[in-house]
Amino acid sequence: MGRRQFLLVLLACLPSISGCGKCFVERIEVALPARFRLDSQDRALLLRGQVTSRNIDRNTFDSLERAVSDASDPPGVQAIIWTVDQGFDSSLAPFLAFDLGVPVARNQSLPVALGSRFGGWGVRSGSPRPGTPVSVYFEQEGFVPASVDGVLLVHETEPLRLSVDLAFRSAAGNTVRIDGEMQFVSISERVPCFE
Repeated sequence: MGRRQFLLVLLACLPSISGCGKCFVERIEVALPARFRLDSQDRALLLRGQVTSRNIDRNTFDSLERAVSDASDPPGVQAIIWTVDQGFDSSLAPFLAFDLGVPVARNQSLPVALGSRFGGWGVRSGSPRPGTPVSVYFEQEGFVPASVDGVLLVHETEPLRLSVDLAFRSAAGNTVRIDGEMQFVSISERVPCFE
């Protein structure tokens, strides 16, 4: 076998060699172009978060993807949990977390309540609990919330799109206000895989 034939055979076999080929990776992204105010400092930020089918259990990912794709009737899901942790203009590792009971409806106004420290991505299974406030939590080094006021407004349920208007207050009297419109998107793409 000549060198050229060997290279052609090798190239033809590459996709079957472990560590080569293309895999599908699915992810859910959320974007929140927001106005962020810390006391009197006001700035525009593009806050983001994401989870992939490789970051969490497959069944949890599938349930989460169904819930953000149609939050009006996600079967077997009581709540969806997500975290926005990218795009803050700080090296202080801030994050904003949500725990939203579903189902929700278009034009529904949802009250908020300060949750204990939580974050991540996932779902809670079980029967829906209508009227439960959305648990929210914000943290940044030097700022620990003691209370929150605000509301989330559902613009769309397929996929989920919300307006956010939140004002967190610390025990020291400092205020962080975040408002903007949050959009979820599900993406599936082929990427090189190494298994």
